[in-house]
Amino acid sequence: MNRISCLATAGAIALTVVFMTPPSLAQVVVFDPNNYAQNVLTAARALQQINNQITSLQNQMQMLIIRRRISRACHFRRCTSCNHLSSAPSSC
Repeated sequence: MNRISCLATAGAIALTVVFMTPPSLAQVVVFDPNNYAQNVLTAARALQQINNQITSLQNQMQMLIIRRRISRACHFRRCTSCNHLSSAPSSC
């Protein structure tokens, strides 16, 4: 029982110390407007880079779609020139 009472006393003292001490100066919130402005600009630049990447990917997709259409048209012309209408390249 002696050990339990020592632990209870130590816990009570610890709680008293924690709740009875005044807040230190380190707990005050500091707002730095220069740092905030810099972070906002960094976030805006990152968002602009993401938008540029999206635009680039959309352009690449359009190029691939056009390339596929041209490829199919050339393949169709090649097959019709040898009197085949098959879509398989090995038949021409």
